[in-house]
Amino acid sequence: MVYKLFNLRSLAAHIKALRPRQWTKNSIVFAAPLFAFDVSSKSIAGSSLAFCLFCAAASSFYPLNDIFDVKSDRQHPVKSKRPIASGMVAIPTAIAMAAILLTLALAIGWWDSPSLGLTILSYALLQVAYNFRLKHTVILEMN
Repeated sequence: MVYKLFNLRSLAAHIKALRPRQWTKNSIVFAAPLFAFDVSSKSIAGSSLAFCLFCAAASSFYPLNDIFDVKSDRQHPVKSKRPIASGMVAIPTAIAMAAILLTLALAIGWWDSPSLGLTILSYALLQVAYNFRLKHTVILEMN
């Protein structure tokens, strides 16, 4: 029984590291059929696929961001409870999860439509820029 409880706790920590509560942001892809005045089963299916792929792509970068910030997160009263900072998810496991999710999102996106694959690749490159540089850059300061 304890073994099953540990596995459930571990699974929950791994899922939490992917931050599924952030996935609602990707629902913007459902606006495309509405603005194109093409609400059909085909357009909804395409938007559903795009939604899933963007969730996978986004979830690949949350663990990487947490890995980059793990030292400071461990000192933070709230962020120290995140799965990677707390040690519930090992860094090599987080890297593997991120690599698998991003690879699948890009491959499936490109297979379905080169423009979808290119859009996901552009999103991924923006995330790389954010994680390495942009999050440390002040864009606008208000006095």
